[in-house]
Amino acid sequence: MSKTKTIKKLTKKLTKLETTTEKVTKKLAKATTAKEAKDAKKAAAAEKAAAKKLASKQATVAKKATKTTQSSAKPVAKSETTE
Repeated sequence: MSKTKTIKKLTKKLTKLETTTEKVTKKLAKATTAKEAKDAKKAAAAEKAAAKKLASKQATVAKKATKTTQSSAKPVAKSETTE
């Protein structure tokens, strides 16, 4: 009879461990999914910021190019009666 009790106790412990393992596995999967989502969101935000920075830089370069073109296109007033 003691063997039967021992087997029952061990079976109960094993079942409990298996249940705990399942719970931990589910929590791990959930945490992994959440981390992946967070990382994807962070990557998207970084990409958006980089695109915005690039667009801003291009606008600045275009603005400087326009100013340079306009300043070089202006005729310099020279006196033609300097003879």
